[in-house]
Amino acid sequence: MIKTILAVLLTINLFANDLFDKKEQEWIEKNPDVTISMMDNFTAFSYIHNNTHKGYTVDLLNKISNISGLNFNVETLRWYKSLEKFKNKDVDLIAGISYTKQREDFTLFCDPYYEIPTYIFGFKNNKDYIDNSSLVGKTVGVSKSVFFIEEFKNSVLI
Repeated sequence: MIKTILAVLLTINLFANDLFDKKEQEWIEKNPDVTISMMDNFTAFSYIHNNTHKGYTVDLLNKISNISGLNFNVETLRWYKSLEKFKNKDVDLIAGISYTKQREDFTLFCDPYYEIPTYIFGFKNNKDYIDNSSLVGKTVGVSKSVFFIEEFKNSVLI
């Protein structure tokens, strides 16, 4: 069993050299420790359960670490604190950030590794919703710091 594990680890290290170009490998060697801010309550992606950080993003980060050799120093926080630390350059990376035009000023975005659809929930007997304009004059609840709040307000007010 130990021989199998060693063979897998050796294979990962051999392929890692093919995954990164010379410039990327040099950067990794010079910057082996990277700080990343992740949410502590984004169930299924990044959350704390029984004092253990879990989730899909955590698993993905561990795989990246194993392949690249990078050491991720993870800070788990509420979203608004994570975003604040990232904007202030107190951390190198942030997980779970959604693209907005305003965030281009301080964020270099990668391709998403998972896209979460946005939903509107309502009562079963209300079949009036067609698009955001259907919500004009209605009471709508959204999370305070959701990334699309300004776009949503503008589309409902127009």
